[in-house]
Amino acid sequence: MMSKAFFENKFNIEEINYTAETINITVKSKENGALCSKCGEYSNNPHSKYIRKFLDMPMIDKKTILFIISRRFYCKNSECLQVVFSE
Repeated sequence: MMSKAFFENKFNIEEINYTAETINITVKSKENGALCSKCGEYSNNPHSKYIRKFLDMPMIDKKTILFIISRRFYCKNSECLQVVFSE
């Protein structure tokens, strides 16, 4: 389980929505870029973004859904075989 301090240092809470059945929490990284998963080169050159959806333990008898806005970046290393990678 991640600690609260880890979460607060790495993510911004963008939105929290409550419905009759769910609590929806949307977060995104505080970082401007990420390391390439293949070569380790840092990149802040965005390619696209998408939303990852995770179901968490219920809170206050409501289903909790965590939406993480995840970004893809172009690798800046011209010799790297991984042209695009996800954070």
